Amino acid sequence: MRPLTKWDRTAIPVLPRSAIEAEAIETVGFTDSIQEFRKTLENLQSSKSKDTQTNTELNNVTSTHSERTENEQCGTTISEGETMKETPMSSQNATLQMATCDNVDKKTSFPEIVFLGTGSAMPNNSRNVSAILLNISEDTSIIMDCGEGTMGQIYRHYGDSTDDILQKLQCVYVSHLHADHHTGLINILLERQKLAVKLGIELKPVNLILPNRLIGWLKIYDREFESILQNVRITPCKDLLRPTHGNRTDLVQLYDQLNLKMIQTVAVNHFGQPYGVAVTHNNGWKLVYSGDTMPCHGLIDIGQDADVLIHEGTLEDGMEDEALDKRHSTIAQAVAIGNKMNAGFLMLTHFSQRYHKMPIINASESDMKKIGIAYDHMKVSFEDLKVLPELLPVLKCLFADYLAEIEQTSFKRSQRQKSVVSNS
Repeated sequence: MRPLTKWDRTAIPVLPRSAIEAEAIETVGFTDSIQEFRKTLENLQSSKSKDTQTNTELNNVTSTHSERTENEQCGTTISEGETMKETPMSSQNATLQMATCDNVDKKTSFPEIVFLGTGSAMPNNSRNVSAILLNISEDTSIIMDCGEGTMGQIYRHYGDSTDDILQKLQCVYVSHLHADHHTGLINILLERQKLAVKLGIELKPVNLILPNRLIGWLKIYDREFESILQNVRITPCKDLLRPTHGNRTDLVQLYDQLNLKMIQTVAVNHFGQPYGVAVTHNNGWKLVYSGDTMPCHGLIDIGQDADVLIHEGTLEDGMEDEALDKRHSTIAQAVAIGNKMNAGFLMLTHFSQRYHKMPIINASESDMKKIGIAYDHMKVSFEDLKVLPELLPVLKCLFADYLAEIEQTSFKRSQRQKSVVSNS
């Protein structure tokens, strides 16, 4: 951007947090909106604490009732002030309770979604191109799409822990052949190979779920340029169109390695062998990723009752004709898909770079309560999702001038369209 100064590739750009905060505080109404958000967050946390306390009290009552019943059945009575000696059964109950609490803790942390790229077509200084890291558990992760610069985004997000992320990466899923969804894949494979050499160990095989033509391209690259397909298992997207592994050895390995109940793909309405995917874990949660697509009935079918739908919202409402030409979705169309799917929550991503700060969302009050806007480096667990809609007023306040500008552009475009229609 600077015509006379050369770009120093070794330089690390630094923007102090204090500078960002100072600029935000100067925004009219921002401080008030933050205070309102904090109150809402405190109410949600208070409600959660009360629910936890109620559950604990119920567990205590149930435990006491069980102990009394057990004692009565054994012909044993305990007078006030005495302590019952621990029996094998009471020890088992305690172990079960600890296991239950442990499972609850894991559910609050995992799955965890890290958005590494939330823009479309090409990167800009606010949004990189498509990449989503799904941390299934402490030792298992999936990357869904990996456009250019995905490895750099992982370094930026995790820093010194990047090796740990590469080590627990068990699967890369690519939705279709467009470059903004897969050109980061080779670098990830190379970095993983370097890590294995560095650690002197053989990592678990990484599963690649890819469109057919991309598989052929990777094999040519591997043969003609450099080895990238060491210690990988390749599964074509089309092999997951059925909601079962069919006892195929390679698919059974995929299911077992990722601890999945089901992973199913569906052909969607876009270009370049496009697929959507639904991932159902053995712990019961279900996540659906649309990839790039215009509204698609097949995606609705495989995604029924998903906990989370991650759907592209490339264009704003009123641009349906352009969305149709490019086979993308408007935000209203993405919301409609989420409702038809009966998805618990909708995360919007893959925005046109014209909406690099914030897209225009015009949805009903009920729909707004289950919509989140993805930003690069946003990290959310399923438990966090209910907080995201409360951030929308804060974002609208922070980017008020920007939203006014793109709304004005939108109005002018609609006027031009009306003029064309009236003249024709």
